Amino acid sequence: MNKPRPSALDAALRYLKRSERSEAEIRLFLAHKEYSQSETDEGISALKRYGYLDDQGLAKRIIDFKQKKLVGDLAIQQTLEQKGLESEIESEDGVARAKRLLTLRFHADQDTNDPKVIGKAARLLGSRGFREDEIREALESHFDNFEAGF
Repeated sequence: MNKPRPSALDAALRYLKRSERSEAEIRLFLAHKEYSQSETDEGISALKRYGYLDDQGLAKRIIDFKQKKLVGDLAIQQTLEQKGLESEIESEDGVARAKRLLTLRFHADQDTNDPKVIGKAARLLGSRGFREDEIREALESHFDNFEAGF
């Protein structure tokens, strides 16, 4: 005996149970499950009515979380784009986050004159999504002998 196919709303609710999702992610999920456009639209409308779908709130929560994790604005923007969210990042100073990260990872007792340590710090900041100007300013502030031409 075949079970009846769940509605698009039920499928979306099960998908939302695992993690908060954007409208774009839910639409993609439902399209992959081969729900029609009208079924998908009805499900999305119901999710919005019930307050289960809030792209602006999700974007704000992602931005706040990533900033607390000392991630740069470039990486935050990439995460938002992957989730299909459009949001302006009104963030605290990226340089301040980069400096905090350097303070946590590179303690004063380390050899701050070693170019290898400075290079490692620059790569860390780059991998965390900080912009080049933010990286340079944070390195200049943290390392005593950092040369601008590094």
